Amino acid sequence: MNALLKKIASLPGMRSLKDIVLRRTHYLAWWRQRGEILSVRENYARLLLKLEGKVSKGGKLKVLFLFCESAKWKNQSVYDLMAKSDLFDPYICIVKADADHDLSDDDFMAKVEEYKAFCRSRGMRVVEAYGVGGVSADLRHHDPDIVFYPLPWHLQDEHLPQKVSEFALTCYVPYFVPCRVSVAIHSQQDLHKFLFRHFVLNKYWARLYDSSRYFLPIAGGLVGVGHPMLDVFNDPVIGESAQDGCVIYAPHWSIAGCGFLRYSTFLENGKAILEYARNHPEIKWCFKPHPTLRNALAKFAKWTEKEIDDYYNAWAEIGFACYDGSYPELFKRSSCMITDCDSFLVEYSCVNKPLIHLKSSEQYLEDAPPFKKLFDSFYRVEDMSGLYATLDDIVVKGNDPKKAARDKAVKELKLNCSSAAQNIVDYLKELITSN
Repeated sequence: MNALLKKIASLPGMRSLKDIVLRRTHYLAWWRQRGEILSVRENYARLLLKLEGKVSKGGKLKVLFLFCESAKWKNQSVYDLMAKSDLFDPYICIVKADADHDLSDDDFMAKVEEYKAFCRSRGMRVVEAYGVGGVSADLRHHDPDIVFYPLPWHLQDEHLPQKVSEFALTCYVPYFVPCRVSVAIHSQQDLHKFLFRHFVLNKYWARLYDSSRYFLPIAGGLVGVGHPMLDVFNDPVIGESAQDGCVIYAPHWSIAGCGFLRYSTFLENGKAILEYARNHPEIKWCFKPHPTLRNALAKFAKWTEKEIDDYYNAWAEIGFACYDGSYPELFKRSSCMITDCDSFLVEYSCVNKPLIHLKSSEQYLEDAPPFKKLFDSFYRVEDMSGLYATLDDIVVKGNDPKKAARDKAVKELKLNCSSAAQNIVDYLKELITSN
């Protein structure tokens, strides 16, 4: 065999023996995964027949929404609509998030209690996902019919869709609203391949993700439905709040050294924006960092715990902070946002307030073509002099010459013209009750 491989390696176009071994290894891995995916497809076909029978006899479908962080909980509108339905019976099931894996058992279970309180404050029912010492439970114990995933990574082995497919349909709604092209991250991870349905923003993303897979096998399908987070911005704000008229600073976590994305400009301007806020006490300020920023500063920027605490506490002294997912009303009540967060570029546009986009020089992902007009309606800055000038014009003087262009772009993209929750519920209902 070695002699044959060496002979093949000597042929034109073959770079090395190592290259051949790698190619063969990758092909064998692909072939094994293909067989696993075909098995998962069969599981879903059997489950559809089972659920059709259950519904025909008047039964309700139990839905588990896996929940990992309050700041990344984006399926509230789907849960609420299902809770009102005569077909679905939704519950929350708390699982570990990215930042939880290094926590002690006691610290993690304390977070679980915190998340339970968050969910119950919103009228959601929570089922136990962990036993003594934070040991993860098999989802089969809860007898779900459908399971919704919040993230595509850091799943417990027993929560992987290829295992869950043995007893439940698996669905995924991204916690972010996409506006840049990153098909490998957003549609080609293992979770995406084994899902029953991957719900995306619209048909553009469904076609893009589908066409980019080439020969990659997948178990389910992509469906353009809108995004549940955008549903919330259609609700009117009633009454007054201390948040009214605030300026939001929302930095992303992907600082230099993180290895990918590279949206963040925090190391270049985070301290300068804090100093600007100190010098403008007449402005109401809100600090809304990405939930992963604290860990990124410790891991990649090597900030000490004291440095991080001092920075975060400084914002609390100047204004107030928002660290969870209860920010839609904050967005609607605010007067302006300063951000380099990807998803917020779309979400904040729905409230049609001026957005100052901190553009990273290291950001390499391509802007999705349909979002070009929307991006052009932001006030983009790439250095501190441009930031100060823009802040003075937009925040201090209250100018917003791009308002009409922004409003037009949002309407053309139909970002706030439909209900993603209704589309998801209707889709699943029709799929299961059509026969």
